[in-house]
Amino acid sequence: MKEKNTLPPMFRNAPPKHFSFARTLRLNETPAEKILWDKLKNKQFHGLKWRRQHLFGKYILDFFCQAKSISIELDGAYHFTPEQQEYDAIRTEFIRNAGLLELRFTNSEIENNLEGVLRQIKHACDNYIPPALPLLE
Repeated sequence: MKEKNTLPPMFRNAPPKHFSFARTLRLNETPAEKILWDKLKNKQFHGLKWRRQHLFGKYILDFFCQAKSISIELDGAYHFTPEQQEYDAIRTEFIRNAGLLELRFTNSEIENNLEGVLRQIKHACDNYIPPALPLLE
């Protein structure tokens, strides 16, 4: 008999070890993550529900709005190494192929131009129309 998967569809392909790792990331947020989360949490950003350190397939998204199909990634210094850039390109392709819009900002942009970042996020929320994708079970 096939075992029924009790996880919601958005978590079904997530490796089990990533659940505890995502929790650890939430507990040890970077200063930039804290600044942005303070603006997004509790539906205070235009009434939208955002999640942080959200599991998506084998990846963990820094921030995710399911209603708008938008993810946000904050890039610290390690994102600029060749190895990390290659990994990020593969990750971005996976996210885009799933129909999400990925917004990327540097920690510096969050810390020095938060209002500009929030305008870009708002613009994406108002204008992004995700592609029609087949439903996955």
